[in-house]
Amino acid sequence: MESVSASAVESLLTRVPPGPAADAVRALGRAVGALAALPDALHQVGSDDLGALVGLLGETAARAQASIVMATAEAQTRGVVRESRAASTAQWVSTAAGGLDAGDASRIAVVSTAVTDPENALLREAVAAAQCSPRAAQVTLRELEQIMPSLPDFTRTECMAYFMPVAAAGTAKDLRHLARWLVATYADDRLERDDARLEEVESLTWSELPGGLRRFVLDLAPAHAARLASAVQAGAGPQPVVDPETGVQTPDLRSPAKRRADALMELVALVQSADMSVSHGSTTKLVLTMNLEHLRRDLRAASEPRDLESVAPAADLAPRSPVRTGGLAVSSIGDTVDAGTARRLACDADVIPLVLGSRSEPLDVGREQRLVKDGLRTAVVARDGCCTFPGCDRPPGFCEVHHVVAWYHGGETSLLNSALLCRRHHTIVHRDGLVADVTPYDVRWAGGQARSA
Repeated sequence: MESVSASAVESLLTRVPPGPAADAVRALGRAVGALAALPDALHQVGSDDLGALVGLLGETAARAQASIVMATAEAQTRGVVRESRAASTAQWVSTAAGGLDAGDASRIAVVSTAVTDPENALLREAVAAAQCSPRAAQVTLRELEQIMPSLPDFTRTECMAYFMPVAAAGTAKDLRHLARWLVATYADDRLERDDARLEEVESLTWSELPGGLRRFVLDLAPAHAARLASAVQAGAGPQPVVDPETGVQTPDLRSPAKRRADALMELVALVQSADMSVSHGSTTKLVLTMNLEHLRRDLRAASEPRDLESVAPAADLAPRSPVRTGGLAVSSIGDTVDAGTARRLACDADVIPLVLGSRSEPLDVGREQRLVKDGLRTAVVARDGCCTFPGCDRPPGFCEVHHVVAWYHGGETSLLNSALLCRRHHTIVHRDGLVADVTPYDVRWAGGQARSA
């Protein structure tokens, strides 16, 4: 290797005129020789200096990659690649560099072609200065091609200016997040449509591995992936074990991957052992509904002196389901159950009193907040009963509460600005910009029929 490099340097020096290029070639020859000798001399480097040495080698590698890209771009500009026998720029790079694999050669070919385009002047400057690696440049180019059609008010240079600082210090993941941020900020409709299409092709498959293990492959759209990752990460931290007798703490020896698997199984066990309401609370939410006039009459009667032993519950004060008469509703999934079942459920449930008006509309559910949850969600479920989209009857446990006027557009978090929608129709409503007319009693979507519980 050393003799080949030395001969290559000497051959170049006979053809390169004196100047910076010749000096660089001569220095490269010395550098190659020094790098060849370094592994056998590492024992001479102090332990405290190894980190600095690795940093210097990293800078050398980055500068080398930058020079390869720019030299390839020069070869393309001069027609060297076109006049060669190589089938492509990637093949020319692979043949010329020798030690590069096909993937690296292909990446260098893509980036070297891009930096010859005047519209990519910022990228050219960053790559030449080794401030943007070929990999970061390739990701940047790919993301730009994806988002530029959605940002008609932006020039390519303006978009590129967002990417260059991230490319210098971030990762490929950071660049992808930046692309989504740009679309979400300046073309949010596009992002919603893209995510909706991705949700349509989500998949879960599994297969058996040797030894009895099973491999699950789950492809999720960004929003769903974020929810799952957040839930798993919340329970995947190390959990040292403390001996109750000695107080000695034993570190958690599980690998990060094993901890994540255990956290996922804990979520599965939680769902299997709980009602569907687990997505909105750890216990069943038992909703006891009462007519407002009956409540007022009962309060008036309670204020009058009387013999407590002679008091019998009035028939019309029996618990009733939201809107419909008779029965007791477990609103988390929309079922109506008998009194005996209700008493059993109440042993492990959040009992929520819900006061209804003359037309059974929910009146008293708690204070206003940004997220529709707790009492307000209970009221929305009590009124709607299921997904409010025409023709859909998905139960509340499979539904989300939609802000008819978006919260970020000034919409309030209130009963009259909320509608229950299953995930599929929630996506459609956002995608198509559908609006609804909401009253205390029902929800009517534009062009559809009113839906009330």
